[in-house]
Amino acid sequence: MNGQIEPVKVSEKVFEALEFAKSKIECQLANDCIDYAELSHAEREEKVFEEMVEQYTSDVGFRHFYESELAKCLHDLSLRQFVRALDFGYEIDRTPEEQVAAYFKMMGRSQEEITAEELNENDMTSSLSEAQAAILAVFGILGIEIKGVNK
Repeated sequence: MNGQIEPVKVSEKVFEALEFAKSKIECQLANDCIDYAELSHAEREEKVFEEMVEQYTSDVGFRHFYESELAKCLHDLSLRQFVRALDFGYEIDRTPEEQVAAYFKMMGRSQEEITAEELNENDMTSSLSEAQAAILAVFGILGIEIKGVNK
């Protein structure tokens, strides 16, 4: 490990549930706390963190709090994983096939549509359609099929 704390890898469903829960709690705190808007960013994040952990560990938990089945999947995470995700961040854990499909899809977009984060110095190509054709040719030669790319 390089000393940098890595974000917790979560499923897309859990990622969406975490984002949903955070936004609901932020709205609730903004409505319920008179001084919420006056708090610093760090203080607001701490309040959201505390409320999310309280909801996670309560008897009724997120299902009752949001009246939503979406939040129920947060309990796919252990308490330790949940707290680490809130503390260190979280990102979708994609399979290698899903990563290739996302890359292939990105390569079909125009330069204006691709964010700087999506590109790294090795991804610069002059023609995105040529890049997609090359990917498909290699997959054809190797007999590889990936959903969202050539399947």
